Amino acid sequence: MAEHTIYRTLTRLSFGENIVEKNRLIRATAFSPHAEKKLVEMRKITPVNPPPLDSLKGWTTRAGKLARTGIITLADFILADELLIMEVCRVDDRKVEKWKAEFRGLLGIHPDPKG
Repeated sequence: MAEHTIYRTLTRLSFGENIVEKNRLIRATAFSPHAEKKLVEMRKITPVNPPPLDSLKGWTTRAGKLARTGIITLADFILADELLIMEVCRVDDRKVEKWKAEFRGLLGIHPDPKG
């Protein structure tokens, strides 16, 4: 898989000292190529095909600014540092968290009610 691939976890994962809960986004770079392939085969992770930010109504200007920092898609935005987004978009942390929650919903990433 490509380095820029983003996955959704289908189960809770632990590797090394890291734990990733079910229904979270994670970059392919978190895994070795062998582990990545195995996790896909075992249906523990699935690739996400997020739309670009500039495809969202009212996001053309923000998307252009964010693209200069490498934040291109909804998934990039969700995984990005909140302080960076706050600085680039000139908004507060509540606004960033609101947007992230909206984008999680658009991608079908919802908290697991069982935890």
